[in-house]
Amino acid sequence: MQTLQASDYILHVRDGRLRKMPVEKIRLPRDPQGHTKRLCMALSPDGSLYAKQHMLLHKSSDRGRTWTHLPRDPTVYASHDDGLNWTAIGQIDISADEVMSLGFSMTRLADETLLVPMLVGADRIGDG
Repeated sequence: MQTLQASDYILHVRDGRLRKMPVEKIRLPRDPQGHTKRLCMALSPDGSLYAKQHMLLHKSSDRGRTWTHLPRDPTVYASHDDGLNWTAIGQIDISADEVMSLGFSMTRLADETLLVPMLVGADRIGDG
């Protein structure tokens, strides 16, 4: 695994054959409460990439070379135009002993809405 992580390729399986596929690897900002296996990616029609970690949500408009951190707060927002405009639709109440994290999935709906579930609980991972 260390060799794979340090190399400029990924392993790709298709039709029962394992191949090395060349890639350019770029690190995402470190999620201090995250885990490397908890990452979801989504591609928008305009080519923007979204990366969701445990506590962080990022957007790249240059094929992953640079990433912009998207802030999150207890306000629930909805966008129907790929993030150009956002509307507040609710508020999540969080007590002092709870933490808000991003759910285990990220979904792009048929109308291009990007859906990221939020979790609220007392479980803290990592530096939190």
